[in-house]
Amino acid sequence: MQNILIVEDDQAIAALIAASLDMAGYAHMASPNGSDALFRLQTDHFDLILLDVMLPGMDGFELMELIRGREIPVIFLTARDKVADRVKGLKMGAEDYIVKPFDTTTLLVRIEKVLTAIGHKAGRPKYAGRAASAAPATGLLRRHNQEQAKLLNDALSV
Repeated sequence: MQNILIVEDDQAIAALIAASLDMAGYAHMASPNGSDALFRLQTDHFDLILLDVMLPGMDGFELMELIRGREIPVIFLTARDKVADRVKGLKMGAEDYIVKPFDTTTLLVRIEKVLTAIGHKAGRPKYAGRAASAAPATGLLRRHNQEQAKLLNDALSV
């Protein structure tokens, strides 16, 4: 099972992301700040990092500088929507830059695309390490009713 690190200081958003990842069959851990994320990166294995930019203490851009050489794909999830911030994040090496509020189904598809691309680069088959029942996130709405997805999206946009 692929393991995702959620670096998000807003506990409600982190919980909603975690619930979405659970529904899609991903393992995950959460860190409320950059220092905790650095510790987890030294002690655990992650296939992807979902990284907020506006974190207490060390911000997401600073953390990205410190982890750049680890070859773990990063998707920024942030309220910072200026073009300059998006360009900065992508030029730093992020695979994607998603602005809050975001649709959880779209987030899952973007996660799937990044993990699939990284899997192909590493020579692993598509969905390597994931249970067959968790394979594409695009099947999420078939496995869960529209009402659950709407509740998650509404809560993220609060």
